[in-house]
Amino acid sequence: SIFVRFQSETGLWGPWRGEKLVKRFLSVSTTSINFGILVNKINDTTITISNPSTSSENVNVSVSLTGSPYFSILDGGGSFTLSPGRSKNITIRFQPLSLDSVSAKLVINHNAVNYVNPLEIYLTGFR
Repeated sequence: SIFVRFQSETGLWGPWRGEKLVKRFLSVSTTSINFGILVNKINDTTITISNPSTSSENVNVSVSLTGSPYFSILDGGGSFTLSPGRSKNITIRFQPLSLDSVSAKLVINHNAVNYVNPLEIYLTGFR
């Protein structure tokens, strides 16, 4: 079996399988989130993970969170598959209890060809 990478018409590098360019792309609405300064308040933020319609294959995704316990995934975490043209919202909650700087990472494991795997979205805030 031969594995060749070449630049596609989108300008992205992707694997070639036989006579078919693998178009398995991922799009995220942000690469970092700063929740600002909150004490004894709740701040929910939603990001969107998409498989653009320019893709020709499904993208397998797994979303988890590491870092401060003041951040949590309310909705959209875990493993899922995005078909071309589909997206999924991930809702993240920041709920600090006292004043201090905290951080976490939203970790997105995937099989897309246009992002490093895992993709990490940095979360910061002051509690």
